[in-house]
Amino acid sequence: MEKQQVVTRFAPSPTGKFQLGNARTALFNYLFARHNNGRFLLRIEDTDRARSSDEYVKDISESLLWLGLTWDNRNNEHYQSKRLAEYQKIAHKLVTLGHAYEQEGAIFFKVNSSGKEEETITFTDLIHGKVATKLAHIEDFVILKSDNYPTFHLAVVVDDNDMGVTHVIRGDDHLSNTPKHILLYRALGWPMPHWGHLPLILNKDKTKMSKRKDPVSVRDDFMRKGYLPEALVNYLALLGWNPKTNEEFFRLDELVKIFNLKNSQKSNAVFDIEKLQHFNSHYLRKIPLAQIANTVAPTIKEKLHLKEIDNTYLQKVCALSVERAKTMADLSEEIDYFFLSPKLNYDDIVFRSSTLEKTILGLTNALKKLEALSKKNWETTAELRKCLDSAVNTGGLGNGDVFWPVRYALSGAINSPKPEELLYVLGKDESLRRIRVVLDLLQ
Repeated sequence: MEKQQVVTRFAPSPTGKFQLGNARTALFNYLFARHNNGRFLLRIEDTDRARSSDEYVKDISESLLWLGLTWDNRNNEHYQSKRLAEYQKIAHKLVTLGHAYEQEGAIFFKVNSSGKEEETITFTDLIHGKVATKLAHIEDFVILKSDNYPTFHLAVVVDDNDMGVTHVIRGDDHLSNTPKHILLYRALGWPMPHWGHLPLILNKDKTKMSKRKDPVSVRDDFMRKGYLPEALVNYLALLGWNPKTNEEFFRLDELVKIFNLKNSQKSNAVFDIEKLQHFNSHYLRKIPLAQIANTVAPTIKEKLHLKEIDNTYLQKVCALSVERAKTMADLSEEIDYFFLSPKLNYDDIVFRSSTLEKTILGLTNALKKLEALSKKNWETTAELRKCLDSAVNTGGLGNGDVFWPVRYALSGAINSPKPEELLYVLGKDESLRRIRVVLDLLQ
């Protein structure tokens, strides 16, 4: 007998923004399907007429594509709102078969249609193992509402059967619904899919994530704030799943090769934004500087009202900033001084352990040493550092008498890169000009 092709599906409701939990569920379905050379399908569960919107459908599809999770029915997505006649037909079929009944305009599924009150619904969950629910604990439930719209229970079973879904991988919040779905499959005589229920994603304090106060929207809180899809995919894969290796960085294609749903954990996963930033920094440093510069250039030009930015110079700025950045958005923050003269606060020029006299001497020494340095030697931070060290050693000064005021003169910032790095990026002429400006302020 030919082995059945694996088919998974991601079935979001377009009633809100695409969130982290949605993304993790979609990712696990994608990885399982691709690992088993199967199909990954998208289904839009849009039967909530009051809350569903095209805007949210667009958010879902754009977020999935940004993450790299392409679905196999991309030109023929499955919309529940277009299948109302099918749900109505199946509901009435269940009435005819004696498994359902009409009441007050709605159709209810008759849970105990077999008369076996002590029967237990048992199934083996791919993550949780054996799950058992007594039939007596399940009440009759609505499958078709009085407005002829299906409930979730009926629609999901009909759709999964019609789409040929072999593995239903969804969130833990659906675990309690599975016995009802099993009853529907049995009543209709349809082949049962395998079930796998993923643990929830919680905050660091173990509270449930809130879409009102926590960063959960993939588009608004991650895509638009400079996180990279590679980082988010990598991190989400490790939320509730163990690769059984000490390696932590995996590209999407690498995850496909090693993914095994059996390595998923039963307990809830904890979302840690700092851990995600760790992954993002890793992938950020792997992007070619030219690509980074092209990405951030429009933002910097708009923010600083610049008509043009020299791309070679911007790449130097990015090379320096990327080592300190956690997201792509960070690269356009706190770098104004690379493009505009820094705003100086007189009280911040003198280092806390220095004096005005020592600071003036330190800047004067540094200026003389740097003026004498050829532009060729200016192209290495090592030579620039030697100049500053030499300025310290002239006149018995300390590092704080030279390094601090030079760095502040160049950036006007309390926290900025090392002075030799700033000197290298700004270049000789602009660096010397800025140091002279500060010396004029002090004298």
